[in-house]
Amino acid sequence: MACIAGAMFGQAPAKRAFEVASIRPSPLIETIAQQIDQGKLHVGMFVEGTRVDIGFLSVGDMLPISYGVKPYQVAGPDSMRNDHWDILAKIPEGGSKDEVPGMLRSLLEERFKLKVHTESREVNVYALAVGKDGAKLKQAGTGAAFPTDAGKAILTGPQGQVQANADGKTMLIATPAGSLRVTTPNPQFDTTRVEIASIGMGGLADLLRPLTDKPVIDTTGLKGVYAVSLEMSSYDVKAVMREAMGLNGLTSALGSQSDPRGSRVFDAVEKLGLKLEARKMAVETIVVDHVEKSPTEN
Repeated sequence: MACIAGAMFGQAPAKRAFEVASIRPSPLIETIAQQIDQGKLHVGMFVEGTRVDIGFLSVGDMLPISYGVKPYQVAGPDSMRNDHWDILAKIPEGGSKDEVPGMLRSLLEERFKLKVHTESREVNVYALAVGKDGAKLKQAGTGAAFPTDAGKAILTGPQGQVQANADGKTMLIATPAGSLRVTTPNPQFDTTRVEIASIGMGGLADLLRPLTDKPVIDTTGLKGVYAVSLEMSSYDVKAVMREAMGLNGLTSALGSQSDPRGSRVFDAVEKLGLKLEARKMAVETIVVDHVEKSPTEN
């Protein structure tokens, strides 16, 4: 049985606090739908200078950010994902962007009375592994990206921007996780190609996570960065785009639409000389012991 180490838990500086912070209920979900139509989403966490702007995140969405872990490494009541919050905060003088996760953790402890403990839990996962005939991956240069100056921006989110090309068949997505090009040669057959200019296996596992019923964890041992192309359905592509754009917090609120024929991710991964194996792994987990439904007053 493999074990996922808990080294990430110590990465976020703790106990330093925001200079000021206000917490307010997020607008109704209909407002978010309007923002999508208008191409500008106030969803996720934006940090600019000393200003921290969080939009439409639940406590459950903020916990992975504040502890520097993956969403599957957080366990707690379903209620902590029901209500969404907008937060405006200021980094104190001498503070840095790297300290924001620890400051957010302090804010949750102070205003939502958050109490947690850590423990190792056995979790059903899909292990991203090398196939029996070896990986069929093309090395990519670090920072490789598709050109994004020919398209029209149609959506801006916390982690990137989506541009649509004039041909109506191609979208370009610029995110910290990598540069993606989404092409739909023939919508009649619902086959869409997702090309990733440069990505490591850990990043690929993260992008594949919303396409399966279990967390996806990289066990390939491959350390390089690669140019990857995947054939997917339109349903799967939307899930990958949400993950790349940092918008998975919207899934529970807006509802997710799964492919009625089942995800094609297993076939797509196999063409890369990789595979997804169902396994049980011991995962270091943040367990929520107590959290208030609403924050204390601003």
